[in-house]
Amino acid sequence: MVTLRPNLRARVCDFGSDYGGFSMFIQLMPIVVLILVSVLSQLMVSTPPYSLYSKPSTGQTIKRQTENLHVDYYVTRDFKSEYKGSALQKIEKNVEEDYVSNVRNNCWKERQTKTDLLYAAKVYRDERLRRKAELMTMDNCKELDRLNELFRGG
Repeated sequence: MVTLRPNLRARVCDFGSDYGGFSMFIQLMPIVVLILVSVLSQLMVSTPPYSLYSKPSTGQTIKRQTENLHVDYYVTRDFKSEYKGSALQKIEKNVEEDYVSNVRNNCWKERQTKTDLLYAAKVYRDERLRRKAELMTMDNCKELDRLNELFRGG
């Protein structure tokens, strides 16, 4: 059996207590880093200058319309003073690209839904499903056709 002298025993206890705080700090370091990265990333994300829909939570409630395709979009009160000339044209181009992309995706969904309904009507011989498919208005597809006509110069 090993016996420690009283002086040595006191030094061993002191040695352990010196590193207890540092050890805890090292263990908490990954959590602190994650919190810092999260906070910094939130600070770096800015609100886009426009929205295709009114967003009172971000202050984008002022309705505007693009020059080319006459697409409605919403901005903040100070938009007019911040974006002029080529910067405004770039924003409007982005608005129109986002709008056309949304309409294209929604049209695809409408066509897919109609196709699925017609297929189900045929398989199950369900007249109600066939009628429902035929009565679909396909608003986004009509809008996409309108936009295509504008692009062709019609």
